[in-house]
Amino acid sequence: MAVHSAKHLTFVVCSTLMLLGCALLHPTDASESTPAAPAMSSEELARQVASLLLDAEDAMAQRRYMAPPEANANQMFRAVLVLEPTNDAAFRGLERIVEAHLELAIHAFETRRMGEVYANLAIARRVDPRHPSIATVERQMELLTSTKRDVYSLERDGVAAREASVRRQLQRIGFEAKTRDALCVITARSDPEGRWIYQQLADSPGEKRVRAEIEIGTPPSVELRYLPTKSRL
Repeated sequence: MAVHSAKHLTFVVCSTLMLLGCALLHPTDASESTPAAPAMSSEELARQVASLLLDAEDAMAQRRYMAPPEANANQMFRAVLVLEPTNDAAFRGLERIVEAHLELAIHAFETRRMGEVYANLAIARRVDPRHPSIATVERQMELLTSTKRDVYSLERDGVAAREASVRRQLQRIGFEAKTRDALCVITARSDPEGRWIYQQLADSPGEKRVRAEIEIGTPPSVELRYLPTKSRL
């Protein structure tokens, strides 16, 4: 049973980004062409690279990933690659920009702001069209879009008082979840309340274990998500 502090999609996409984002780009993979570096001494080159990387990190901290023009992290990391085409920090910086826009796409998808979803996916693909996490996120979004859901509202005061009528309702929901192998997404106003709701679901008839996630929010509810058969493999 997973506990979350805010609503999120039921797939562990953020961890996927960290795992898949480790493969570095190669100079020929960059989607934007870079001109040849001007001639300079090794000392001046090192100073220029260090300065650009510092400025790029400052832009990343301020979330200036792709804008404004002439002062964004994407442009600065690429400027580093003009000077030093094998610079690992610059390649990793571009990956981080991809990952940031994929996370923005995920957050937008949670509230069905599809225009923002597509815009952020497009930016991620522009920065690195070969980044493996882009296709992973898109597949997970397609899967969740096709997922059937049933939402059961819970009476607030009844949950707070742990009333028998709410217990019976939750046990019926738990039986449905076990019978149809559904994921239970519990919305509760506190962690103890969420764990109490989960326990009622788990105590329902049937030998299967209830799969559940807890999200802190209001009003209290239980959502059953029936994933397509192929997603359980």
